[in-house]
Amino acid sequence: ADRAEALARNAPSSSCSMASMANHRPILSNALETVKRAIAADHAGDYEQALELYASSIKSFLHEIKYSRNEAERKMMTERVEGYMNRAEQIKMSLNTTSKPLRAGGGAEDAAAAAAAAEAAEAEVDDGPFDL
Repeated sequence: ADRAEALARNAPSSSCSMASMANHRPILSNALETVKRAIAADHAGDYEQALELYASSIKSFLHEIKYSRNEAERKMMTERVEGYMNRAEQIKMSLNTTSKPLRAGGGAEDAAAAAAAAEAAEAEVDDGPFDL
């Protein structure tokens, strides 16, 4: 599956469980709405806006992960956040090198690079704030 399809599958609107978790949880609800806007900006080619929105949503998701008492919820949110972080890092690197960011559907090489980045991120556990 290409990255666009993967992002669409991971979009909060496609998951009833994420939406239902957001009921009465304003930080999670805000994270879901923000990541929807980030994905839309990403697909529209507004990469600077997408990066800002991904960063904002990731911070909210991390807050929810930190304080969630439900292991299944934490696992689901962590998996989603890893994908959003990979895309945000890809956009950031592309913007820093003044090259056009790869579309969210870049292909097998991008998927392999994202998987390697996710494994590296898991190996580096850091409780401090992250810089996007």
